[in-house]
Amino acid sequence: MQLPDMADVVILGGGCAGLALARCLAEGNAALDVHVFEARDHYEDDRTWCFFEDGEHAFSALVSKRWRTWRFSDAGCSLSHHGQRFTYACLRSIDYYRHCTALIEAAPRVHLHGGAKVLGCIEGSEDVLVQGEGWQLRARYVIDTRPSALTGRLPESVLWQQFRGVEIELDASAGRDPDAVELMARMRADAGGFRFLYVLPLSRTRLLVETTRFAAQPVSPGSLQADLKEDLDAYLGSSRFEVVRTEQGAIPMGLRTKPSQTARMTYAGQVAGAVRPSTGYGFRRIQSWAHACATALLEGGMPPAPAQDPLHRRAMDAIFLEAVANAPHRAPNYFMRIAKQLTADQFAAFMSGQETLPGVLRLISALPPVPFLRSAGRQCAAQLRFSDGVRS
Repeated sequence: MQLPDMADVVILGGGCAGLALARCLAEGNAALDVHVFEARDHYEDDRTWCFFEDGEHAFSALVSKRWRTWRFSDAGCSLSHHGQRFTYACLRSIDYYRHCTALIEAAPRVHLHGGAKVLGCIEGSEDVLVQGEGWQLRARYVIDTRPSALTGRLPESVLWQQFRGVEIELDASAGRDPDAVELMARMRADAGGFRFLYVLPLSRTRLLVETTRFAAQPVSPGSLQADLKEDLDAYLGSSRFEVVRTEQGAIPMGLRTKPSQTARMTYAGQVAGAVRPSTGYGFRRIQSWAHACATALLEGGMPPAPAQDPLHRRAMDAIFLEAVANAPHRAPNYFMRIAKQLTADQFAAFMSGQETLPGVLRLISALPPVPFLRSAGRQCAAQLRFSDGVRS
């Protein structure tokens, strides 16, 4: 690996957030020497990013499928939402990887190094020494986007959203409705927490089927695989299918601690709270941060940490997560109440961080007051204990 002695910016991790920042710097014709270090030596179609959209955006051309109908169901009820303003969009990771890496390769001063494992960073007053296996590089700024950036293990979170899924091809006779997403189907709770089924009909016979679980602690891959088999059997019955690929992931919902930005090091991505705590959606939020970070760097400033949500949104998310974590058996009822009370576009706006006051009031009115008032009380008490600890 040929490296200079000194770089302007080093990005650790070439996943969603790392590539997003590198892409923005490449498109901005950076006069900075930028190096991205990614442990993988090649990219695969390993995940799918979905989000609600209400107009054109930087990745509109990469969206592989859109839907205006999304469904919810539990043991006793099923309902559909039909968006007017919003659509639900699906973006394949391999398309995103190829798009970003092509722009990076075309930029003379932005470099992506695959198969490059980073061993550690030593921060000094003027720069950071980044050390790898058989190489090292000094940088003015380091942006660490790796999920294990702080400790090499999963950060502490109020809840974990874990999923395991398969993209399958059905026999033509067993096709499904291609125009409606099963956003939260078969919602239920068991000894392991709250779980539901998520189905994207990519065509009439091509489906992405994922079992999803919210739990206080991450569960084992074997447990998730058993959940997936159960859900597939219930959803498809005796229909025959061929597995095309698999995907899995773990999303922190409500980080208890976040890394602190220093003069030379910034943390981004999941470890820095890039995903919405109450929903797990993060793709659009990551792209917004990347644009702001690239703009600051191109203008000669420091790389900013991901922006905090407004106070009202942080409070709502904290109270909701607390309520679900303390009573996961009630979560199916909570989500069905929300789905019934909000219109399709109000629901999509909330999930996208574009909620309005009428939508917020309708969401609050949908939820049972007693458990959420108790959750709010616990949150207030925790904040007072934290404040007392700081003052003392």
